[in-house]
Amino acid sequence: MRFRPFRLATVLPILVAVILLPQAAPAADPPAREKAVAPEVVPTGRAAQYVGREAIVEGKVVEATYQARLRGRPTFLNLDKPYREKGFTVLIWGRDRDRFEAPPDRLLLGKLIRVRGTVVKYGETTEIVVRDPWQIEMSLEGLGFVAVPGK
Repeated sequence: MRFRPFRLATVLPILVAVILLPQAAPAADPPAREKAVAPEVVPTGRAAQYVGREAIVEGKVVEATYQARLRGRPTFLNLDKPYREKGFTVLIWGRDRDRFEAPPDRLLLGKLIRVRGTVVKYGETTEIVVRDPWQIEMSLEGLGFVAVPGK
């Protein structure tokens, strides 16, 4: 059995690393991180105070319309007040409507829902644009709020 001679170029970096590395210091506490704060659940009447911010808006769907002939094929869910009374609107564009397991205008009419997203001002109403079903939860008796089914 023959042994190969050590090559200094191979061994030297290892020796330097072992000798020059400082003794492991005790681990310091990790820097304090801000905890992610869940958006506040707000009633539709206070949603305007959250324009430009993420919030969870809660209200009853009193009007639900799918406008298949309008550009973008929008679905409008008006919470707590009809549209003409300038309440709060949930907007679902046609391209996103297909992500719902059931048509949202039929599924959610008359239901208490919570919608998560960035609150925006559109004319005299406030709204949240929904792109995914997970942004909406509906209240079911005995179960609390549950996610709206998506595809």
